Amino acid sequence: MKTWFRCPLLWVLICLLAASASAQGEKPHWKFLQVKHFTAQSGVAVTAEDFDFFYRAIIEKMQKSDLAEQVVDDAATVPPDAAADSVVLEGVVTYFDPGHAFHAGGLSATFNLYRVSDRRLLMTKLWQVASLATAHAKAFGIAGNMAAGQIIKPARELKPLATFPPAPPEQAPPVTVTATSQASASVEVLSNASIVEMVTAKIPEDVILTKIQTFPNTFDVSNAALADLTRKGISPAVMKAMLTAPRTPAAPPVAPRASAPTAAAAPNVPVMPHRAGPYATLELKRLTIAPGVGFPPNGGDPQAYLDAFNQRFLNELVRQKFAANAVPEGANVADAADAYFVEGTITGFRVEHKQVLLSGLDVGVITFQFVFERRSDHAPQGVMTVVVDNLVLGAFTKPDRFASSVSHYLVGEMKKH
Repeated sequence: MKTWFRCPLLWVLICLLAASASAQGEKPHWKFLQVKHFTAQSGVAVTAEDFDFFYRAIIEKMQKSDLAEQVVDDAATVPPDAAADSVVLEGVVTYFDPGHAFHAGGLSATFNLYRVSDRRLLMTKLWQVASLATAHAKAFGIAGNMAAGQIIKPARELKPLATFPPAPPEQAPPVTVTATSQASASVEVLSNASIVEMVTAKIPEDVILTKIQTFPNTFDVSNAALADLTRKGISPAVMKAMLTAPRTPAAPPVAPRASAPTAAAAPNVPVMPHRAGPYATLELKRLTIAPGVGFPPNGGDPQAYLDAFNQRFLNELVRQKFAANAVPEGANVADAADAYFVEGTITGFRVEHKQVLLSGLDVGVITFQFVFERRSDHAPQGVMTVVVDNLVLGAFTKPDRFASSVSHYLVGEMKKH
């Protein structure tokens, strides 16, 4: 009996020693891992002190890992002869809620890993923490440590750098590997070629959709370009996200194609023009929720809320005379000159704390985006963005209550556009 008890313990000890020896003998993946100073998406307010705690915690965690022979910060220089065997990590904070006494904050970020020599995209990691006590900047240090752990695991599973093909010419501008300040840190600008590359690399579609919403772009959404994307296997969901993404390049182009100035934030699809009378027919596609949007806030079934909204919204479109006829997706409707598809997406949701007299009140703010397409040929006609704010959180307790509270106000706002 004594021997029987000793054998399993002996095997466990041998396995632990073997694993330890294997870990100690494992070679670093890369020569250099440079961690760039992170940036914040437009509208996300993070202090310099918070950024520094977050940034330093990630560097310290990376230095303790076996990913690279040397982990360096933005002030270092990656030697040119090591660029092909080195990587750079860049990050964008996409959401920050500082929270308050009765509501925990939250933080999310998108991290991209590139090969230094040609900025070949190797990996995209979406990270978020839903409950973060951000009263002190040191909380960002804890968050940075958590984020680094989530980056290290998939990074270890990457193939050797030499097995990745070169970056497409459109994605590979000359890269300076010397130090840059946080203010001048480069931000990736998405293009049609980068979308094709991500799809070819089999990056999950929800990741691609989030990048389209998060990063600036120079998408070509002409009919010819959309036809080319279709031939290359780009899904309709991705192309629609490209159509509605605002064009916000990180910096002016080096060689502008036209001498006339253009607005930096001009949308790819025009804003829906104001219309004097109702539409003849609107076919309402099912409302969706954009990736990364936490809705509903009470942890309920999102589909139940969407189903209730779709039915109530159809009735409101006709009742308020926004459309003479509104039908659900797939209805048998003759293609008339004044018939349109409408596809709606909840692109944002947040909770705000409002001070009312001597007490506070938490309210919900929802952003809807509607894309209009001509039914006869699916040609995009315009985009309409509507923000519904000051909704008391009681409106979200049940799907029917949400649908009733939002639909009436939403159609009223759409008529003003």
